[in-house]
Amino acid sequence: MHTETIEAVRLGRYGALLTAGEAEIEADTGGEARTDALGPIGLQLSAVAACLMHTIETLAPRHDVRIDGVAMSVSGDWDETEGLQRVGYHIVLQTDAPAGSVEALHHEVQHHGAVCATLRRTVPIAGLMRRTETAGAGNVEA
Repeated sequence: MHTETIEAVRLGRYGALLTAGEAEIEADTGGEARTDALGPIGLQLSAVAACLMHTIETLAPRHDVRIDGVAMSVSGDWDETEGLQRVGYHIVLQTDAPAGSVEALHHEVQHHGAVCATLRRTVPIAGLMRRTETAGAGNVEA
């Protein structure tokens, strides 16, 4: 078991500074759509994206998948009282690995990763992973 601690300090009426070691994130806590900071839902979706990326990087060697690039989009459906109801993702893997290896990697990615495992207990998390051999996978949408 590991323990991770995040410190939070209020920054005026609509923000907080979240820190872990030397890492810092400014969060929107006021409910007003700020364009310069992520709110609670955006932070949760960012955690899913980071978890997926970490899990891909960790598991790819087991499937003989060499990764030249990864582009990802993560989206969530939520409402004010019930919170997140669904999380979806679309991952584009730039690799020359066979499609079967990428499918096997995706299957394993869906079942590993601490953040995703935690959220999956209450929110469906589903998506797709596809491969491309072209440089610069570009933007993707979930």
